[in-house]
Amino acid sequence: MHRILAALLLSGSLGGCVTAPIAPPEAIASNGMNALSLVRGAGFVHVVTDLYLPGTAAPGLPETYACPDAATRIRIAAYPPATLPATDACALIDAAARHAQQWYPDRRAAYTALLVPHGTRLDLRTRSLRFRVPHLTLAMRVYEARARTEANLVDLVAHETFHALGFAAGDRGAVDERTAYYAGLCTQLAVLGTIPEAALPGAPLASDNADVVESADAAYRVRREIYGWLQDGEIRAGTPGGERMQARCRDLPRVPSTAE
Repeated sequence: MHRILAALLLSGSLGGCVTAPIAPPEAIASNGMNALSLVRGAGFVHVVTDLYLPGTAAPGLPETYACPDAATRIRIAAYPPATLPATDACALIDAAARHAQQWYPDRRAAYTALLVPHGTRLDLRTRSLRFRVPHLTLAMRVYEARARTEANLVDLVAHETFHALGFAAGDRGAVDERTAYYAGLCTQLAVLGTIPEAALPGAPLASDNADVVESADAAYRVRREIYGWLQDGEIRAGTPGGERMQARCRDLPRVPSTAE
């Protein structure tokens, strides 16, 4: 099952705004979908995000928290019952964002993290318009298992940061889903020291949206490429699989390939 679905639509001018919400595919995983549509022009970055997490419980009113000590601008909105301390979420998002910025070191992003308990449904579209610094609103599933929550959060932040910063920098390579999935996995290994099997991207999904299909196919391709590196259900730093993963991470491009 596909772990995180992160479709990306890009346009080079503010005239290319996305209007129709992106529908979630059938049989979507509990982690749901974060589908970003980015448009830029005159230095501004317009981000439209379609967020969908499946569930049966209606969301209550979230508690909000601005991360005071993070190097990155982060705001937390935790839906009840909140089980992940906001300060812990701040530290994880900050670490993931800073690690992912290595691909575009002159760029930064701001974040709003929606922490949603397992079983709670969320169906939301958000918009932001910022000068140079894209503001990403991301829906993150919070599970009973702390390790699963952390892997999901770190991976999602890094994946979307790669896309958003690359797009803001004018890098055509920012649309590459395979590299974005590796950015998430490499950040998991760097920040958490491990990539659990449950945190690997997953399988193809049926959808009428070509970008969603491309993202799901890329996720499955990455899973096949690294699955053999698992040992005892994880890829851990310091093991042969971890060393192979770190070598793959070092091979990823670090600077825009075709910036405007």
